[in-house]
Amino acid sequence: MSIASLPSNQNCVLNNASGVVATSDVVSVAVSCTTRSWTAGQQLDGDDVNVRLVAGGIDRSGRMTAVYVKNTGGVGGTSALYATRGTPGAKTDVPVWTAPVRIDTAQTAFFVSYLHTSQSLSVAVSPAGNVHAAWVSQAPCTSTTYSVSGSCAYIYSATLSANSNTWSAPVLVGDTPDGSFSNGPGTGTVIAYINDRGDAVVKYGGYDFGSPPVRTYSASAYRATLALRPAGQTTFQTSLLRDYQYADDVQVVLDKNGVVVAAAERVQPNSSNRDITAYVGSASGGITSASATVVDQIASTAIIDRLHVGSTGDVLLTWKQNDGSGAKVFAAMKPAASSAWTTPAVVTSSTSFAVSTVTDAGDAVYYNACNRYFFDRSTNAWSVKLPVQPRNCSLPDRDSEMASDGSYLDLRTNGVWTTYNQSDNTMSRLPDASLTGNDYLLGFAGLGNLSIPLFTRTQDGNYIGGYLHIYEYDVLPTPTATSGIGRRGIANLWGFFLK
Repeated sequence: MSIASLPSNQNCVLNNASGVVATSDVVSVAVSCTTRSWTAGQQLDGDDVNVRLVAGGIDRSGRMTAVYVKNTGGVGGTSALYATRGTPGAKTDVPVWTAPVRIDTAQTAFFVSYLHTSQSLSVAVSPAGNVHAAWVSQAPCTSTTYSVSGSCAYIYSATLSANSNTWSAPVLVGDTPDGSFSNGPGTGTVIAYINDRGDAVVKYGGYDFGSPPVRTYSASAYRATLALRPAGQTTFQTSLLRDYQYADDVQVVLDKNGVVVAAAERVQPNSSNRDITAYVGSASGGITSASATVVDQIASTAIIDRLHVGSTGDVLLTWKQNDGSGAKVFAAMKPAASSAWTTPAVVTSSTSFAVSTVTDAGDAVYYNACNRYFFDRSTNAWSVKLPVQPRNCSLPDRDSEMASDGSYLDLRTNGVWTTYNQSDNTMSRLPDASLTGNDYLLGFAGLGNLSIPLFTRTQDGNYIGGYLHIYEYDVLPTPTATSGIGRRGIANLWGFFLK
């Protein structure tokens, strides 16, 4: 016997779910449910150092990993990179965090400058709990880098296995010109990926030396680069995606079997319009194709939206494009290991902000303006899932807030939080409900700017949320002491669990 579905915003436990029926009625089966709530914030690190930056993730058991920068040298100085992992425990338990450990070294130290902020630190957590961190350091260029003089940006990587508390030693992934990290959300941004097998990938802005090699600075020679390492190996091999320049918004996914898919916009030959194109490769074999495959089928410019892969290995690619009757959201899908995409299908004519995912069941889901769109594999068509979401629906602003079944957590700048439960189409608060202290992270409207919200559906079917934030407070504000206790210029790292 098991619980078929969970009530919105509740954890439920089934007691005495198995046994032998004799001659009497079974009266010992019991279901107990408790409302989820935020645990009190815990200070993870701080004191007399300045926590400058944090990245993190959450696995399917609810463990939350934080990787963060502690800086004592001021702007432009080198800083140390630390990590800690928190286990939520039962609802009434105080979460337990491991002691912070440094994961970089003096030779691979995270470099802080006006160019190297959130673009130069990335953390990936696999469903089972493998962790992969990638960051940027700075050192003089050498004879094998893009230039033989000046400073170069070096990308390093370290991993933590699901069942260990010991990080691997930093490994050099590659190098790139400093300037590639000053160009918005493109390939200059370092992004880490990892799966349950331990395959690891890093995306960054590499450099195309050309033939013969030319080792001089030229922004036009920056190219999206994937550094790939199969499980059990210690070194990365690099694949330069020559179709994608450093300023392109290149999106990448890594599936459970090590298949890698990269997608972006690419300028059409003899035209200023842009196509949606994609590469397919693997962590073990690299990217073998010399050119990306065109996915969209309309001549007008296409703007990439999202790329997702589910636990089934199915990949969803969405983009926005005018089909002659107006702008639409289009989508195509494929198994990760296949190079053949489905014929592009229209999802919706609403191109407002939306989020999407691929669920554990292999379903494609697209949320837009309180509508839920689902993909029917048999007809290659998208349709609205009825009923529509409740009137107070709200959409998360990053994919890490969405669970594997399409449920999500939303946390606003004033600290108001709500969750959406996909199975019964309900929100954690009734539409237009008056807010109470329990609706706020700190118990009142006073959170301030957000940092890293996280959300997962655990293997036992419950939901756990997490939140990482950098505050100047030594003691967090409360409804009765709204000013808290803090020191200007000293920033501490805080962690919260929603369970």
